Amino acid sequence: MKRIVFLGNSVAGVAAIEEIRKFDQASPITIISENADLPTQRHLFGSWLAKEIKEEDVLYRPADYYKANNITLLFGKNIVRVDFKKNRVIMEDKESIDFDILVITDTLTTKFPDIKGIQKKGVFSTRRFNDIKEVNSSLALIETIVVQVSDLMGFLLACALRQRNKEVILVVPSDFLLSSVIDQGPAQVLTKLLDDNAVRIITGNSIAEILGDGDVKAVRLSSGKVLASQAVIFSQTKADFKLFVNSGLTLDAVPRQLTSAERNSQLLRGTSPCFPQNVKKEEARTVLTSSIKLLKESEGSAPNLEQEIVAGALAIRVNESFKTNLDHVYAVDEACVFSIDKYLCDFEISAGYLAEQGRVVGRSILGEVCSYSVIPRFISLNIFDTSVVLLGMTKNQSELREYKEFDPRQNMYKKILMENDLVVGAILINVKDEGQKIKRLIEEKVTVTPDEFSEAKFPVNL
Repeated sequence: MKRIVFLGNSVAGVAAIEEIRKFDQASPITIISENADLPTQRHLFGSWLAKEIKEEDVLYRPADYYKANNITLLFGKNIVRVDFKKNRVIMEDKESIDFDILVITDTLTTKFPDIKGIQKKGVFSTRRFNDIKEVNSSLALIETIVVQVSDLMGFLLACALRQRNKEVILVVPSDFLLSSVIDQGPAQVLTKLLDDNAVRIITGNSIAEILGDGDVKAVRLSSGKVLASQAVIFSQTKADFKLFVNSGLTLDAVPRQLTSAERNSQLLRGTSPCFPQNVKKEEARTVLTSSIKLLKESEGSAPNLEQEIVAGALAIRVNESFKTNLDHVYAVDEACVFSIDKYLCDFEISAGYLAEQGRVVGRSILGEVCSYSVIPRFISLNIFDTSVVLLGMTKNQSELREYKEFDPRQNMYKKILMENDLVVGAILINVKDEGQKIKRLIEEKVTVTPDEFSEAKFPVNL
């Protein structure tokens, strides 16, 4: 029997356990987490915060699942060290757990942006369900909340807070909303939807300082503008890997998006990853000018600069089986640097994506060779009574053809992305009865003739 230990309570970890228990009911399995909550489905955090569902609906598996499958839960534990030579997890209360196999799904602490005032009361993350519970318990004392949004999670939570009748201000570091997920056209439609529901959006900016004595009173943006607020949410905080620095695990840099100001500044200084370090300022300025021109001329060109990356955080390097450089240690979810499929333009919040990671890890622990299977994105949302469906690839790449339809009277937007004769993605806003059909075309790789998605059927471009 193998002693199998999971650090963190991710969906990916539970999916690995489910795979193991199909064939091995005897090996002792332990989940150790600083968090007191059972593994939860992140994409449902917003629905819970909006009071649309109950807490048990957020759980990935019911509470009795763990006892029924002989899984030991050690929650609320502060891990101080992992000894990979002795294969031992050591906790703050001096308790220790030995392992033969270790699966790292999360880290103990969250890494917030390094800005002045970040430690004030009223600053929240979105990484764990407990973070969302803390936001919820504070709402009675909050009138205005600033949410720095870089991903779907922050977007959904901001909408939920507005549904709770809070004044919500979105601060978007990139040039347009959800630039890591969608192109500028659909972003404009969603921006109007938020505006119609009294959600204020400030793009091309980031929070530079949090003001107040002990509690949050306001934020200062990178532009210098000050916004009154009683709370701040950062939607894309990172896992803090200081526990694993110099531990023997190989860590890699995790890319992040540049803000407009950062990108332009790096280009003009010649320090952007796009240029050699010895590039002349005049050459950089020439390229920047050309890039801006291209951005204005073509929506499809925007991702090339918007996706420019710099080292933003650390995570654990893994191979195609999510195994680290140590043969008996795996890493999944936010704990790992994994080259995900092109259909996923940002870190995916869906339980299905994480469950596939867990399936691969579980099979590998059982001694089988198993590779990650592509799961095209299928996200169906309801935003202020407006349906939003994201299918497969939702950001255009230079080799893709796209067909669009826009009806401003109905606030309807449809974009179909094709590669050769295959549909590879779609964005549907207020479009009824087409999501499942397009999902099937993507999953089954059905050949589609261009006539079926002709410009004649999509007369208005955005």
